[in-house]
Amino acid sequence: DSGELLSAKSVYDNAFDMQNEFAKCFGSKDLYSEIEVREINVTDSDDNNDNMDNSIHNDNNADKNNDTLEPVRDDYLDSDYYQINPDENDRSYMIVHVHIQSLLKGKLYIALKNGINYIGELSDDPADFYIRLPNVKSKNISFGLLNESVYEDIYNDVSKNQMYDITTTSSTISGKIDAPKDGTVFISLPHLYGFKALVDGKEVEIIDFMGGMGIEVTAGNHTLALSYKRANMLPGYIITLITIISLAMISYFQRKYIHVQSLKQ
Repeated sequence: DSGELLSAKSVYDNAFDMQNEFAKCFGSKDLYSEIEVREINVTDSDDNNDNMDNSIHNDNNADKNNDTLEPVRDDYLDSDYYQINPDENDRSYMIVHVHIQSLLKGKLYIALKNGINYIGELSDDPADFYIRLPNVKSKNISFGLLNESVYEDIYNDVSKNQMYDITTTSSTISGKIDAPKDGTVFISLPHLYGFKALVDGKEVEIIDFMGGMGIEVTAGNHTLALSYKRANMLPGYIITLITIISLAMISYFQRKYIHVQSLKQ
């Protein structure tokens, strides 16, 4: 059951879904197992001040330098939840408090917008984590455990046919690859305008593939080269130069006008 991940522009509920689709491209199971963690809004904390319990913020892993963390109602303490609070020191960031009550084991990750961040290790005990993240408008947060055996299988599969003798510059990368059969070379870079690919010295098409770029090759040994050239900047330079000249001329005529007016007086 191969995956259908062809472009990073595809729509997914969260970054875990995209990574799991990536894993299916290698015939693997899901790379992440999502876990259900309920969100506590600030209003949930303010509803019932008599049932507040501030002791939860005294966990050894907590970031005690932030005083904005809201206390949590007692009836939430026996569940898996997370709570978002602004970072008072820098409003462009937020503090996410994650409480996992379930007895789970493994590496815990958080998916927010298009990124995945490592939170910490779970070891069959309730745990509290505080993670500082950029503040984004979309609060569509998901949590997942990494399936390490799947990760190892994908790593071993990818490692079998990697490029070698790689050389790089600021705008190029080249190397060799031994393809056991006809197929597509996956390049884990976003497919942006300005990339050009050469296989054995001949330019070839770059396709959207598994959220990155793909180059089709035949079985055998090949030399691959990938270069990137920024879009033509000349029009921008010309506009900037015209603007500078215009401003200089305006300034000159303004000074000349003031000088003439002074002579008339």
